[in-house]
Amino acid sequence: EQDQLRVLEGSVRDLDSKLARSRDEEATTATRAQRMSEELAVTQQRAAEVDRLGTAAAESKGEVGKLRGELDNTKDSLQHALDELRRQLLKSERTQTRLDDTTGKLQLAQQQLEQYRGENAELDSRVRTTGATERELQDELRAKEQKILEVEAKLRELQGVQER
Repeated sequence: EQDQLRVLEGSVRDLDSKLARSRDEEATTATRAQRMSEELAVTQQRAAEVDRLGTAAAESKGEVGKLRGELDNTKDSLQHALDELRRQLLKSERTQTRLDDTTGKLQLAQQQLEQYRGENAELDSRVRTTGATERELQDELRAKEQKILEVEAKLRELQGVQER
């Protein structure tokens, strides 16, 4: 019986030892489980932060795309405005050229007018000082007056063009 008692005591000690090891392993496992739970919480927080960053990046990408679109629209608008300014400049240059031509014609017409007025005064003087026939002088005078009227009309027309 004593042998059996010793065997049983040995078995109980073995079982106690196994139970203690099992409790130690259980405590170690619980500690590891706690650490893993904490790591899981940290990982979940990081995953949530990554999700937020991903959402923010997507929103930023959307805003960048929107800003690029606005920039492209502004660039197109500026290009259209520049093209319009170029067209207006070209039109202005053509107008200036026509104005310069008109000014030249106007000056020529004024010179002709002065010439005809001088000729008219000369004819008028001849009528007074010479014995030329009245009819010849009248015809010559009318022709000169007609030229003066034509030049004056052309002059008014050119002045109107110049004012425009």
